[in-house]
Amino acid sequence: MNPDINLTDEQEKAIAHKSGRLRVIACPGSGKTEVIARRVAKLIKDGEKPEGIVAITFTEKAAEELKTRIRKILDVECPERADFGDMFTGTIHGFALDILRELDPYYRTFDVLEDARRVAYVSKSQNYYRRIGLVRLENAYGLKYYNVISQFLKSVDIMLMEQIDPGNLTNKEFAKCFADYMDSLKEDRYFDFATILYNLVYELKNNPEKINLITHRVRHIIVDEFQDVDKLQNTLLELLSPVTESICVVGDDDQGIYHWRGTDVGLIMNFSNPENSAKCTDVALNTNFRSTRAVVELSRQFIENNGSRLPKGMTENPGLKRKYEEGDIQSCEFENEKDELDFIVSKIGELVGTDFLDRNNKPFSLSLSDFAVLTRTNKWAKKIIDRLDREGIPSVAYSGESIFERPEVEFALHSIAYTFECKIRYGKGNYRVPDLSELSGMYSRIFTIDHFPRADTGIFSRNIAALRKEAEDILSKGTKDYLGDLGLQGFYHRILQAMGADRFDFGEKYNYNLACLSRAISDYESVWIRLRASEVKWFFTFMGVYGKSEYTDPQHQDPSIINAVKILTIHKAKGLEFPVVFVPDFIKPNHRTPDRNFVDNVLYDSERYTGTDEDERRVYYTAFTRSEKYLFMTWSRFPEGGVRPRKHHPFLEELPEKYISGPMQLKKSRSGYPDRRTATGEYSTSYSELTSYLRCPNDFLLRNVYGYNAGVPAGFGYGTNIHNVLNMIHRDYIRNEKVPDMDEVVAMVDRMFHLRYATDAMSDNMKKAAERVVRSYVAEHSKDFSRILETEKRFEFVLGEALIAGQIDLLKKTNPDGSLKEVEIIDFKTEKIDGVYSADYDRQLRYYALACLKSLNLKPQKAIVHHLDDDSITQVDISDVELTKTVAEVGKTVDNILKKKFPPSPESKKCDGCDYRKLCSYRS
Repeated sequence: MNPDINLTDEQEKAIAHKSGRLRVIACPGSGKTEVIARRVAKLIKDGEKPEGIVAITFTEKAAEELKTRIRKILDVECPERADFGDMFTGTIHGFALDILRELDPYYRTFDVLEDARRVAYVSKSQNYYRRIGLVRLENAYGLKYYNVISQFLKSVDIMLMEQIDPGNLTNKEFAKCFADYMDSLKEDRYFDFATILYNLVYELKNNPEKINLITHRVRHIIVDEFQDVDKLQNTLLELLSPVTESICVVGDDDQGIYHWRGTDVGLIMNFSNPENSAKCTDVALNTNFRSTRAVVELSRQFIENNGSRLPKGMTENPGLKRKYEEGDIQSCEFENEKDELDFIVSKIGELVGTDFLDRNNKPFSLSLSDFAVLTRTNKWAKKIIDRLDREGIPSVAYSGESIFERPEVEFALHSIAYTFECKIRYGKGNYRVPDLSELSGMYSRIFTIDHFPRADTGIFSRNIAALRKEAEDILSKGTKDYLGDLGLQGFYHRILQAMGADRFDFGEKYNYNLACLSRAISDYESVWIRLRASEVKWFFTFMGVYGKSEYTDPQHQDPSIINAVKILTIHKAKGLEFPVVFVPDFIKPNHRTPDRNFVDNVLYDSERYTGTDEDERRVYYTAFTRSEKYLFMTWSRFPEGGVRPRKHHPFLEELPEKYISGPMQLKKSRSGYPDRRTATGEYSTSYSELTSYLRCPNDFLLRNVYGYNAGVPAGFGYGTNIHNVLNMIHRDYIRNEKVPDMDEVVAMVDRMFHLRYATDAMSDNMKKAAERVVRSYVAEHSKDFSRILETEKRFEFVLGEALIAGQIDLLKKTNPDGSLKEVEIIDFKTEKIDGVYSADYDRQLRYYALACLKSLNLKPQKAIVHHLDDDSITQVDISDVELTKTVAEVGKTVDNILKKKFPPSPESKKCDGCDYRKLCSYRS
């Protein structure tokens, strides 16, 4: 709890609301996150079980911030109820997936296709040409390959979000492709984001009795940023509303800026409509605690030009001592972009280190983290990044340069193309396979002897030629030219090894960018059962059209860079605040051409997706209200390479002149106050992350910091499948006290078992093995089911600066007739691995014991590893002495991670089994 916060009457009203529908209209800076956190904390203090509370946030980052606030409030006001690991806090898609899997464990076997993997899925040859048949749309409309894919996926989203009956489509080719896409997803056990929601809505609409299975999960629902929900999301909430004790939506129609994604500000505007549903209580949070009067009045008068909005009146905080001064808000025209960038750099220099008051009137000095540059495009973000880099000013950017513009990534792609004899583009209309002499020249330019003394062009040339020969041998197998066990990712690791990754450190910049290519390879390869060597060529099409705009500069996205200027698009700045905000390139953008799609416009409100001046005004209102005091709007008459002069955005004429000055130098006091670093909360981590560091800090660096992915073996998922079946058995016993017979066990395994990357023969053999394991487990241990307390119990607990999250496979009562507090912890393993990894298992069970003590209010009496392959048991020491050591170990580990200490710890036994042995120059 923040003792400096004095709640307003309206905030208190929103927090105390007990039942029914509640709409909270929250202006910028009104403390809505604090209100939501306190509302949740009050529900828990008043006796509500956390598992019955749902908090929907717009992003996972917002969810982490909310959880941190809730925990701090409960730690002070109700420490005995500070465990809320069973409460869902996250995005609406995550919530819907969680509920689907609760309704039917079969959905645990489905994977989610995020945007990149979704494009890879529909673009792979057998889907594009046969199963989904997008080639029919290509032929019918004369569109290019990826234009077809883009329009098709946009159309699919519209169909699902707008809940359009496919039978009403006049475009029968698209109707057939849409039906085939939905069937293919189901057959392959995939969801995309829209189908997660669509399937849950379908389940609840068509099987209304199923809602009784989840009423304990949805007693109280809170939805943040409700102005940015779409119709399908709203349908889900309305289906759940009748069985909730309360449903609270929080948002601001003036900040609805995602219309092009199908969101509808009309939903928050009409939420309290009596004709729409039950009676609703309205609360308005109109006090902006963030900004000076000038920013508040300028923004309010600006947004009042919108005609379609809820009536409201944003006011400044009368207790704020930070006042407007001339020059705080400047609008500046420049002749060219260089001068515009010069101005931004100069203003950072003028203001960094100067005095500032926070919203509680406490003084601090502005640091670089207090500056934000909000852009409309990635192109402008890149310009800012490049200029700040030249000035030596650190920045954190969530938009910017494509990694494929980096020479080292281009070289890596050329190396892959050479290895697999893929033609790539050399200028317009010129496609050919790179030759070895070109690669050698690129290598010598990228790995210069001055910076990389151990780089050797000769070694690279020999190694890459050997890989080419190996790939040729695979390609010669014709239709059986499948890549090895680790696929294209395995080859990529070996290509990096050929470059010298196992002999010298590539350095931060190269590693960040080359790891981003590793993730792109995983995105593409993950949707294939087994990628063939002859199919690698399609990866370059995927990269050339989709990847160039989606995989951006990862080094500037490192969240551990705290004292740095923030560079982000306006859309990504929602919910954030900064003392100093720049809005560059403040000109009217080109008229947005509506995204073409295959859905009849008459079947939905197509104009909503295109946007209006009112939507554009909401975007800039969101930008202006990020500012606590300083706001600089700039533009240049001539863009880079442009010859036609441009004017400022017409919106400038709508801003009150009384607060706006032209360019002027700012001279502010520098009293030497400490700076205010943005609170990052606890360091969120897990057992697997901490174990990665403890096994070898360089493994952690490559895996969790740079982000290199490992190759995926064909048998991946075997253990997860067995865990899913056991959870289903345990869950059914908790509900019905029924032990399945052997026929039922076989049926469960048959329905739930799914290996995504295995051949049919391998999958059949592993399914039989899984069936034997589960049958044996039920036969030997079902007599002990009466002691089961919880299955897959989720937890979160804080140790020092670490927030450790996870779930315990099984909790049993130590004595079936004894205290519910005394428990036995069981973790299932499907392989028995001795040596170095046995220490990992011991550590894992000790983390779970700490979770019981610190989060679940339980007393662990015993902790065991149950090896399912041979039905053996290993007991782990969870004595106070060992747990004390574990606490100290976690603290030291997190401290080292935060201080970026990653000293390698090579040992031959560890290195031989390491996922990154080909990328590590320290291996034993």
